[in-house]
Amino acid sequence: MAWMKKCNACAFSVMALLFLLSGREAAAMPTDPIFKEFMNICESSTLSDASAKGDALGWPRMSDENWHSSFVADNGGTLEDVGWRPKEEVAVSFWIAKGRASYRACSYSVTDPSGPAGLMEALTERFGPPSYLNKTDLGTTAFWNQGSMEASLSQVGSSIGIQISYDQRPAK
Repeated sequence: MAWMKKCNACAFSVMALLFLLSGREAAAMPTDPIFKEFMNICESSTLSDASAKGDALGWPRMSDENWHSSFVADNGGTLEDVGWRPKEEVAVSFWIAKGRASYRACSYSVTDPSGPAGLMEALTERFGPPSYLNKTDLGTTAFWNQGSMEASLSQVGSSIGIQISYDQRPAK
């Protein structure tokens, strides 16, 4: 939907991360404190706030991922980002992009053999029913739109990714 237009590089990055995580075992569920902390980090309005919240949890920081340079090249402008790997099969990141697409966003990637049901329930409880939902034999895709906030859930096999973004462009 609209967030994909804003950030093709981000969508590619999330799918690449899902692919990398797909071969690993996992058991993270939305009742897991990691998912709850992800939502807390995602509510941050600045990189320093998100960094403080994530670092206070003692999670190891992710090293600079390849998507950073690809994103900057695609979007122009700047990208401030931070990410953690609370468990081997879980990745949490937060970023603020300035350029053609100016927004702040966060992502949660996990390998979960039980599928997206628990995460769908948690996101639906938080944002209401998805504005778009597509379930197939290959996976599940869902989108939520609320004003300047857009959220998506993508599931392929046991790999699940959630991205939440907030448009930072000035109102026209």
